[in-house]
Amino acid sequence: EVLEAPFEGRRFIAHCDQARSQAGKRYLPAALHPGEAALVLIGPEGDFSPDEVERARAAGFRPVSLGESRLRTETAALASVMTVALINQ
Repeated sequence: EVLEAPFEGRRFIAHCDQARSQAGKRYLPAALHPGEAALVLIGPEGDFSPDEVERARAAGFRPVSLGESRLRTETAALASVMTVALINQ
């Protein structure tokens, strides 16, 4: 449902699979622009499935990284929110 929901802003999917989309995958702070709304999809424990990543990309979500460390779901969500908030200050 979230893939089809209206949203005025940039759409990102943060996932851990390096092999599938390393090309074009940006670090979230580098992908954001100040003053811009952002929606960041954070996957479940164990990450998104390959099909989920591809469906999100087809819906206009850009793959991003939250850094080199693998984060728990709740930590990844907080890291994303804080990153967007800091860029938009």
